[in-house]
Amino acid sequence: MDPILFRRSVRKFDLDKKIPYDDLVELCKVAESAPTARKQKSRRYVIIENKELILELSKIYTKSTMRVEECNQMIAIIGINPESLPCPDFEVIDLSCAAENIMIKATEKGIGSVILGTYPSKDRYISANKLLDIQNGDFVFAFICLGYPIDKDSFYDSNKFDNTYKGIKTMPELPEVETVRKVLEGSIVNRKIEDVIVKYSPIITDDSDTFKKNVIGKKIVSMSRLGKFLIFNLENGNIVSHLRMEGKYFYLKKDELDNKHIHVKFIFDNGYELLYQDVRKFGRICYKENNDLYLTKPLKDVGIDLILNKEFDYRNIYDKILSRAMAIKTVLLDQSIIAGLGNIYVDEVLFKSSVNPHKPSNELTFDEFKRIVDNTILILSKAIEYKGTTIRSYTSSLGVSGGYQNFLMVHTKTVCPTCKNKLIKDRINGRSTYYCKYCQR
Repeated sequence: MDPILFRRSVRKFDLDKKIPYDDLVELCKVAESAPTARKQKSRRYVIIENKELILELSKIYTKSTMRVEECNQMIAIIGINPESLPCPDFEVIDLSCAAENIMIKATEKGIGSVILGTYPSKDRYISANKLLDIQNGDFVFAFICLGYPIDKDSFYDSNKFDNTYKGIKTMPELPEVETVRKVLEGSIVNRKIEDVIVKYSPIITDDSDTFKKNVIGKKIVSMSRLGKFLIFNLENGNIVSHLRMEGKYFYLKKDELDNKHIHVKFIFDNGYELLYQDVRKFGRICYKENNDLYLTKPLKDVGIDLILNKEFDYRNIYDKILSRAMAIKTVLLDQSIIAGLGNIYVDEVLFKSSVNPHKPSNELTFDEFKRIVDNTILILSKAIEYKGTTIRSYTSSLGVSGGYQNFLMVHTKTVCPTCKNKLIKDRINGRSTYYCKYCQR
């Protein structure tokens, strides 16, 4: 799974080290095994190792960020010119799948790769055809530049410091955020913030200078949470953080770690720093005065946190859900009604509650709704006990790993644990959804 999840384009190769020819042949065989929309495999592949030819090909890509002349080996992907076909898109799909297979297999073998397309630039593929002497209606679709990367640390996207979880990437949900809160609480409470370095200002929703002025010199007195939001409670004021898809915190000795994905640094009075890293830059951090914390965005729009609020009114929540005429899964993912539920736990809650995720929320009986609420509390509480399912938001050096994935009943599974029939994998509002059509009505 890692070569698929973390592959990235590599543009700088070790020119003193060549890929064995047998490995290049294997990459071509893997490309040949790619699926075909046209139901016939018309594509073929040319291994290029001639340096003079590569230098000539580099003239086609004068505006490319990849310096083709700094590559020793390439594979040309050749197919039927789409302009001669009744359904040209099918040929493009086929050739794209083949290119992807090459790059994924190359990553698995420790080989860096980057794709350089010719199509749909007619000038490019005509020039490439001439250099490779491609005739009979065929054309060069793309070149894959290959080589062993100079910078091994840049070989995979994401980062390889976090070995806590390697697998399906999902947004941290309430149990994961609560686990982060507990871990950070044991490290940074009673620490004074001596400085803040903001390397990517959009992460801070306030003006960066104002944010720094509000937090520098203050001590962190406690850590709290609402839904998926982390709250750093200061002596006077609060830092509110949402990790979104890829946000992670690292608590390390000063200057122990730095990379292009670290966007905010909180420097403490004990020689340590808290680093906020976010590969996709979706996370957000803001400062809130005590009086504004729950009365202004983002926290004023957060729904009930069933783990924190034990004295809630079932009927009040039920009325809100009945007012939405959409799939119950979509409603449960709406953080303004019940806070903290994400894709994984909604699937698990609905399965345990015997409710089909497609069921319109306004058709939910009160008994079904009550089962959903009770099972939400049950499942989230157990997930917190086991430190979450997809723990990716803190470094494994903090000594924590999630274990709730061992208790998942349907999410990412194939067979219903109750009736043993095949589970349905579907998409609801763009989210992968797992359920049993027999057990969930």
